[in-house]
Amino acid sequence: MGKIVAWDENGQPLRMLGTHTDINERKQMEQALHLTQFCVDQASVGIVRTGSNARILSVNHQVCQTLGYTAAELCQMYIYEIDPNFSMERWQEHRQELARSGSTIIETVHRRKDGSTFPVEVTSSYIEFQGEGFSFSFVRDISERKQAEGAFAHLSHRLELILNSAGEGIYGSNEAGIITFVNPAMAQMLGWEAAELIGQSAHEVCHHSYPDGRPYPQDACPIYLSSWRGQISQGDNEFSGVKMAQGFR
Repeated sequence: MGKIVAWDENGQPLRMLGTHTDINERKQMEQALHLTQFCVDQASVGIVRTGSNARILSVNHQVCQTLGYTAAELCQMYIYEIDPNFSMERWQEHRQELARSGSTIIETVHRRKDGSTFPVEVTSSYIEFQGEGFSFSFVRDISERKQAEGAFAHLSHRLELILNSAGEGIYGSNEAGIITFVNPAMAQMLGWEAAELIGQSAHEVCHHSYPDGRPYPQDACPIYLSSWRGQISQGDNEFSGVKMAQGFR
C-alpha cells in the first residue's frame, strides 16, 4: 500500500510512502485449507459438522450424494430433520455425553430427501474451537451389513428349528470343548435341561469316566479329537454320563 506525499511543479508524483506485506505465508495457509477441504469432500464416508443447537454447519459430497440434498440445503437444516430417531431432547442428551466422553459410536437411521430411510453408523468426536463446541461425525451406510446380519439370523433360526426337531441327540461345542448348542433329544438322553448344558464342558458331561469309574482321559475323548485336532471321530459304543445315573451305551 502506498500514498503520494509530494508532487513536482508539473503535478507529477515526486515522493511516496508505502508499506510492503509478504503474503506468501497467507497463501500457503489458504492452499493448505483448500487441500483439507478437498480431502474431506473426496472421502468415501459422510462427514458432518454440527453446532451445539443441532444445526448442520458443513457436510462433504458423500453426505449430499447419500441423502439427495445439496450442501446449501443441508446447512439450513438440523440433525433431527435427517435423523428421525433424534428429537431435540435426545440431541441435547447425546451432546452432553459426547462432550463428557469426547467420542461416541451409535447406530441410527437417516432419512433421504425422498423420505426413504437407511441404517447408519455414526462415529462422532467433540471439538472445541475458539470457545465453541462442535460435533464432528463420520457417517457410514450399514445397509449391506444389516442385510447380512438379518440373513444370518434367519438361517440360524431355520437351522435351529431343524436340529431341535431331529430325533437324534445333537450338540455343538466351541474349540475349548464348551457346549454352545444342544437339542431336546440330546438333553433328554442325558437327563438335563438344555439350558443346564449350555456353557458346560462336553467332555466333563459326556466322557468324564468309564463305566467302572476310571477317569476317561481327555486325549482319548472323541469330542477333544474333533474339536482340537480336527479328526473325524465316530463310534457305536461310546459311554456317556447321565445326570443322576451311571451312564448309557
